[in-house]
Formats: sequence, structure tokens, C-alpha cells
Amino acid sequence: MNDQMRLLLLLALSLGLGFSMPAQSICEGSLGENLLSGDFGTGQSEFLMVNPFYTDDLDFVSTWPADVNTYAIGLSTSNSPAGLCWSDITDNSGAENGYMLIANVATVGSSVFARSVEVCDGIQYQVAFDAVNLEECAGSNTPALSVFLDGAEIINTGSQPINNSWQTYSTFIEIPGGVDFSTLEVRCINSGVFAVDNVSIQHCGPTITLPAMVELCPETNAMITPVVDNGNYPTPYFQWQQSYDGGASWVDMQGENAPNLNIGTVQQGILYRVQMANGAVNFMSESCRVTSNPTTLNPATPVEIYLTPTVCEGDTFYYQGQAFSEEGSYTLALPGDSGCDSLIHVQLFTFPAYQHLYSLNLCEGELYNNQAYYGDTTITQLYSTVNGCDSIVQVEIEVSGSEDLYITGDDVICGDNSTTLNAPPAYVSYLWNTGSDQASIAINTGGLYELTVTNSAGCELSTSLEVMESAPTFLAASNPVACQDAENGQITLNAVSGGVSPYLYRIDGEAWQEGSTFQNLGPGIYSVAVQDAWGCEYEESIEVSIEELPELSIAGLPNQVTDYGDTLYLAVVSDRLDYQYRWEADGLISCDTCSEVTWESFYLGQLSLWASAPDGCDQRLDVSLDLRDRYRVFIPSAFSPNGDGNNDTFYPALGSNARKVISFNVYDRWGGEVYANPGLPDPDLPGWDGAYKGEAMDSGTYLYDAQIEFNNGKTRRFAGVVNLMR
Repeated sequence: MNDQMRLLLLLALSLGLGFSMPAQSICEGSLGENLLSGDFGTGQSEFLMVNPFYTDDLDFVSTWPADVNTYAIGLSTSNSPAGLCWSDITDNSGAENGYMLIANVATVGSSVFARSVEVCDGIQYQVAFDAVNLEECAGSNTPALSVFLDGAEIINTGSQPINNSWQTYSTFIEIPGGVDFSTLEVRCINSGVFAVDNVSIQHCGPTITLPAMVELCPETNAMITPVVDNGNYPTPYFQWQQSYDGGASWVDMQGENAPNLNIGTVQQGILYRVQMANGAVNFMSESCRVTSNPTTLNPATPVEIYLTPTVCEGDTFYYQGQAFSEEGSYTLALPGDSGCDSLIHVQLFTFPAYQHLYSLNLCEGELYNNQAYYGDTTITQLYSTVNGCDSIVQVEIEVSGSEDLYITGDDVICGDNSTTLNAPPAYVSYLWNTGSDQASIAINTGGLYELTVTNSAGCELSTSLEVMESAPTFLAASNPVACQDAENGQITLNAVSGGVSPYLYRIDGEAWQEGSTFQNLGPGIYSVAVQDAWGCEYEESIEVSIEELPELSIAGLPNQVTDYGDTLYLAVVSDRLDYQYRWEADGLISCDTCSEVTWESFYLGQLSLWASAPDGCDQRLDVSLDLRDRYRVFIPSAFSPNGDGNNDTFYPALGSNARKVISFNVYDRWGGEVYANPGLPDPDLPGWDGAYKGEAMDSGTYLYDAQIEFNNGKTRRFAGVVNLMR
């Protein structure tokens, strides 16, 4: 877009002549591709590591945007630190491992997302995005978002609700004439923490539909008329196309720019379609067009046929899906899609036919006409009439007891369990070899179970089922692990008996295995089981215990409050000789890997000791001392510079936790400086000797000011008065 065009666009916006926004909330036609990458993509890491440069107003981070005016591209907030008090929200695009934009905004009006896209003027676009308020604590901010297109606000969400749910906002805009590029921007107009996803701007065009195929009668012109639904093009432009290779490639039809296509000569194998845009200029861009489905033309040839079929009485004559069973004359018109009909004239004649049906019930093996029957069957005898129609005599024989008789239920009883044997229902009577006359019996022992049933025709059937017994068992033994984190425990199942081999074994419901030993186990209680060849199982629980670790302690730790800078002498106390040690502490520690150390704590009084063993059974001790913030400095309240060697100079005395004197000054009672020392101790400047410029000062009260640095890095000021006595 040139500068003149941008000026005209901004003028139109300022005069209220910019983007028009229809009242509809969804596209009722066809939505084009999203011109933005507003779903923020996908990834395997929890956060996007490379800055995508979506905005210059916020700082990009590749972790939790806990600081204000920062943003990140992440998968979800389900693992956010507890102190942030954020909702558990995941990406809303529906893509696997999809990203969303997470923002923490304090500056009102900050841009969260901005992109420029190529657009088509004079047509409608749907602008949409999803947002969710992440703050869920009482008193939290409720951020509000706005979407601006080329500086004009087109969406205002208002305050985002605190409901842990995504909200979708959308509107429609119409691009003014002469606009080629537009900038879409999401801004935060009220501070807060929120997530944004699925930012989109999509062309909303009409839906164009053609009939899949048009059949035409000879010597007629083909008129193809598209159905345009939900059209919103003020100045529609059409271009008809044809394909000679089944739709693989398309060529424009010269001069065919009308809504309808008129074809004088129909050729088979040619496909047609139409493309549409809002004006000829927009048609030059593929992103501004909509395309119909293809259609083909099929020339039809009308036919007229005369038929004189003859059927026997009761039969049916079928033609082209139409059924004719009554004698008479019929005319059948078969219309085509083009309106060109074919006529079928049918003159149907019928001859009489005869059919007789009988039914007969027999028991299995019973005779009929000197023949034994063991299953249902139908005997058919055919006779012909003088007209050739069949006269049929049928005897339907139903044999009772020919069906399969079976017993359902487990054929193996495991341990002390029981099972139920069931006979098929709907028989008149039942008799088991146990004496029961019920359809089902409950059993808890193995053996051969026989059953005889009688059906409604009085026929008897018999069957049997062999039931086996199995009760596997075992003894379980375990070896302990060396320590809590070790995985060298073992469980072995011994003395397996009582079932049918081969046996299978498993632990904690995992897959069955052939071996009875389970290794590389950590401490805990495990469920172990055995299964025999018949599927019977036995299960019990066994514990893998932990061997007691040797005692570990630190000698030399104080049992009361300790001052900052005190030096402690510490020693490791342990029965184990192969430990390797590692110390971590604030302050100064003499040796990181020794068993005996000195420690001078400056800050928090935190100390940690790791004792590492070759078998991986490590121990750790954490110590937290109670430290006092005591600054050890002594400044005399009086001194006597009389040359007797006792209290002849005045200077600060430093304690064990004081590092150096940064400055030391003495003033008379009117504020005049009588002594200045940039730092003590100093061999050349031992302190104030009570003189100023070589002359002894009078006895009296003087003021002092000292700046002293301590071992913890802090600097403190000491000020007061001192008496000079002569």
C-alpha cells in the first residue's frame, strides 16, 4: 500500500467511513484460509524457545511469564508455580501439542499480537480470536482485550470473566476500496494475566454449487446455472473454466464471464466449473476467489420399447425397477435429468398356477414314507399345467431333537471356587446325573456331568461335560534392597505345586512370564501370582524391605544462636568408611570434600552434606543455623594522648566479622574536620593522636563518623562523640 493510499485509509477511519461490520456473527457462506499464523503452532517442549516477535511492547520469555509485561508461547498452565495463582488452561486449537500465547500485562494499551496481511478490497472478512482470563485469586485483575484493524477498534471483549473457560470473539469487516494490506493487532486495554489463541482473519465468500451432471436431449442447448448461497459480493465477477483431463487442469473459457454458461454443442468427457470474486481486480488474486464444484454434460437419447411378457399367476414381471403382476396394458415413462423421457409399453399376460403346503412334526430318526429324518427339511413335488405353469406340493418336515445340545459353564474349577453348569432354555424337562431336574446346577467338585432333556414334541436329547479341578500354590521369598533409592531387591516363587504344569508367573498384574524370579525391585509390597496350564491362579503379597543405613551426623554444630561470621569446626561422624563427602554452604567452608572442615557463615546459616557410597545408597544432611546480625566493632568513648603509651590514639577496634574501615573522620563541636583517615588499619595512619595540623587540640568533646565493611558484604555507619582528656 503506498503512502497516499494509507493517508486516504486513515482519513476514512477518522471520518467513520472505514471498515463496515455487518450484524452477523458467523460466516454463512464459505470461509477461506486463515491469513494469520494465529494458532501459534505446535511443539514438543513446554514453551517455545525462539522469539516469534509477535509484539514489541512485551518481553518474550521461554518460561513462565511471571514478571509483568512479558509473554510466552506455551502448551498449558497446568504446571504453573503455586505462587502465580493461575487457572489450569490448555491450548484451544484442538491440535496435538498445540501452543497458545500467555501474557502478563501491566501497561494498559500494550500490544499482544500484531501482523500485516494482504487483503482484497470491497469484500467481507471474519476476524476472530479466543481468550481466557488466567487469574483466579480473589481481587485479581480482569483483563479486557481489543482487536484493531489498521488502527480502528473492531472487537472489544470487555472484562474477561474468571471461569477457567475459553471465550470466542468474532466480527465481520468489509475492506474499503483501494486497500491492499491491513495490520491486525490485539491489545490489552486493562492489565492482567491471560491467554490468546486462534487469532484469524478469513475471507467470507459465497458458496457456489453446480449440479454434478446435466443430461440433455438431442438438439437442445445446455444451460448451466450455478446456485449462489449467502453471496456478499457487491460487484461479482465470474469466470467459467473447462477441463479435458478429468479435473487435473483447468483453462479459462474466453469471454465466458456471465453468471450462466450456455453451451450449443454437448461433448462427453468435458468438465465445467465457475470461479467468482468481487470485481475483476480482486479476481487476479487467488485468495480472493471462490470456486464451484465441477459438472459434466451427458447427451441423452430417448427410446420407445414395446414388451409382451407372459407370467404364471402369482409371479411378477420386473422392468427398470417397476413390478407388474396383474394382467393388462401399461405405459412406463423413464424421465432423464434433462427432461428427455423414454417410453416403455408393456402388455402383460398371465396363466393360472397351483400350490399346496403341508406341515409334519417328527422326532429325530423317525420314519416318513419309509425314510428316517434327522433334521428339518422340505419335500417339494412339481407338476406342470397345460400352460406350463408349475403346480407345487410341499411337505415341511420339522425334526425335534436334531438341534445341538450343549452345556455351558467352566470346565475347570480353580481352588475352593465353584461354578454353574447351564442347559439351553425352552425345554419341557431336564435331568442331570446328580439327580437335579433344574436347567442349571451349581458344582464345586470335578467329574463327568451328564444331562438329558425333553422338548415340547416329547423327543429326548442327551449330552455330557467333563469338569476338572486345579489348585496351584507356592512359597515366596524376598531379598531386601540396600537403601531407599536402590533397585536390587529380588522375589522368588518356590515350591510351586497343586496345579497343572507348565506354570506362568507375574508381579503386580504385569504380563505373565515363564521365570519364577523377579529382579531389580525397589522397596515396597508386591503382589505375586502363579497360573497353571488350565488358567487357575494363586496370588499373595510379599514385601521387599530396606536394609538400615549406617548412622550419619555432624559434630561441632552449636545448639544455640550463633553470630554472623563465627567460625565453626565440623567433623563427619559415620560408621561407614567408603563414603565420599560433598559440602555446600553459604559463607566460607574450608574444603568441599573433606570429612573435617571449618565453616564461617555470613548469610542464611544453611549447610548441606552429601555422603555418597559406591552402591548408590547416598545420605544427605541439611543444617539451618539461627544467626544473629551482630556487628562487632568497638569505638572508645575517651582517649588521653599524653604519650604514656596507653590510649594515646583514637580509632575503631574491629571484631572477627568486620573486614575493614572504609573511612574515619573526627570533627570539633562546630563541625570543623580535625582528622580524616580513608581507611584503617594503616601503618602510616594509626588513628587520631589528638592534634590538628601538628598542634595539640584542647580537651573536650569531639564528633566522629566511621564507615565499616563486614564479612557479609554489608557496610554500616557508626557515629558518636569521644572525650579528649589531657
